Amino acid sequence: MNKKKLTAQGSITVFMTFIFMIILSLILDIFENTRIISSTGYMKNASLSAEKTLFGDYNLELYKEYGLFGYGGYNGIDYDDMCQEFREIVKKNLCVKPENALLTYTDIYKIKNITVKTEKSQGFKDGDNWDRQIKACLVSDTVDEIADKIKNKHSEDGTYDEKEVYKKLDDADSYETGKYKEKYADKNEKGSEEKQGKTEIENSDKDGNKSEKNDKTEAKKDKADEKRNDMEDADIGNPLEMFKELVQNGYLSLVCDISEVSNENIEKALVEDGYVSEEKKVKENVLSESSKKNKAGKNVLLEGSETNKVRKNVLLKGGGENKARKNVLSEDREKKISKSKKHEKTEDYESAGSFLKNIFSNTDMQDTDFKAIGSCGTNKLSEMIYAEKKLTSYAKSSASAVDYGMEYLICGKENERDNLTGVINRLISMRMLINFAIISKDEVIKAKALATATAIAGITGIEPVIKGVQYAIIAILAFEESCIDTAALLDGKKIPLLKNTTDIKIKYEEICTVSGSFFREKARQYQESDGKITANFIDYREYLFAFLAVVPEEKIKSRLFDIIQHDLRTRYNESFRIHDCIVAADYNITYSMKFAFPFLWNMYGKDLKYKKFRRQVSVSYRYG
Repeated sequence: MNKKKLTAQGSITVFMTFIFMIILSLILDIFENTRIISSTGYMKNASLSAEKTLFGDYNLELYKEYGLFGYGGYNGIDYDDMCQEFREIVKKNLCVKPENALLTYTDIYKIKNITVKTEKSQGFKDGDNWDRQIKACLVSDTVDEIADKIKNKHSEDGTYDEKEVYKKLDDADSYETGKYKEKYADKNEKGSEEKQGKTEIENSDKDGNKSEKNDKTEAKKDKADEKRNDMEDADIGNPLEMFKELVQNGYLSLVCDISEVSNENIEKALVEDGYVSEEKKVKENVLSESSKKNKAGKNVLLEGSETNKVRKNVLLKGGGENKARKNVLSEDREKKISKSKKHEKTEDYESAGSFLKNIFSNTDMQDTDFKAIGSCGTNKLSEMIYAEKKLTSYAKSSASAVDYGMEYLICGKENERDNLTGVINRLISMRMLINFAIISKDEVIKAKALATATAIAGITGIEPVIKGVQYAIIAILAFEESCIDTAALLDGKKIPLLKNTTDIKIKYEEICTVSGSFFREKARQYQESDGKITANFIDYREYLFAFLAVVPEEKIKSRLFDIIQHDLRTRYNESFRIHDCIVAADYNITYSMKFAFPFLWNMYGKDLKYKKFRRQVSVSYRYG
């Protein structure tokens, strides 16, 4: 009995032992499984905090000057450096312990062999990163408010007949170039025959009309006195000749002090050093036909079937190196661009009439439609408002290395002076439309201009030529008034959006006595701009905003990159490259773990060769 009892107890003990082992194995297995599963979350938490720590080391100068977040971009810091730094921060996060603690936390995960691979990294040019950060700097209501105010204050004027003006300026051109003799030769012969016939008829009726002639003596005397007075007013010199001398050195000296104008170059912020896309490759040293006519020795590069002028790009500094390379990039491919560029140097034209006609037909000015502001997308409007807030202009100075940032966005030329000149061309052309419409309606000015034109071109005896010279003189007066307006805008003044005759600052008698100092003195009569948008007045800032509205969004974006990079390279770190700044990254983290209880597998006859396994975790982060 005792023997049987002992056997039974032994069986129970063995049975309980097996049950206990099974329960223990289950518990340990649950623990092992929980440990494995939770390791992913543990690693992800460490990685997310590591990314925030990593991206917290953003480029301070970039944020301070332009309100943009970006990692690196200087001293050759690239994606590999960022990945390595991220890995080190993750390792530190996994070994965290309480401050001043004697012991660390028990490491139940025993994570080893951490490797980090960058799945995807993004810069400002990728995705919506740029637009998202720009909008973060602005209040959306401000964008709509400014756009609506500027759009609603402009209207179509349409107060002059464009075709008629062009025709009359062509007649003035024919007088100045001597082509009127050929143009009106046949008409003059017919006119002479008709005049001779009329003379014979008048002679035959001379005796019969003596009494009638006596009755009109007083009227003719009065008319002669009036004509004499007009001729006295006309004795002011030759406006056509004066105009050639006035504009031979360009517009810049007429509206501002050229000694204070920046002549620096702005370097391009290319994606890669020496990068030129296939679409922007151009053929060099090909002379265009139009260039041969305008100025000998000027080379115009041709691309495809269009004739376009191209600019030489500034020397690019690559990474941390200061080696420079020349790149020729095709820029500003709008239609008729060569026509608009005639105004950059004004010494090459045949006559005042043709030059004035070119001002009226200025391509840049014709393309500037204030109503286009309303059709701009939200992203483009945000970029425009951002640029207006962050960039400088001629009338808004700051410590930036780019003096005329807004002008560069509009014109996109390498040289700062050329950008300012381009904006001035647009201003003068646009103001001429308004001023010419007002001045050409003034009967007193028209009479004085006709008298001057008669004194100048009356010897031709051709009425259309005289009329053409008259309109050329009126256009010159409108040009001079436009120079006053532009000088006022550049000086921070506000001017009437649409003028009346009482708003005209220049007098007819001053048409041949003007100069740059004269225009700037007249411009001081306008009031200082307070920066507020009003219905009846406009300032330089609003004109820049309107000109920028017709620039394609992609050009605005790329030119903003140019300005930001050039400024930060000049003032802070010459190795800075905005396209190297990282604003978003996706990481794939691979790590290995040892089994905490490898003997469990041995119990089931499993021979674990390495007794560990590998796991992967993906994390992503971006500014904003």
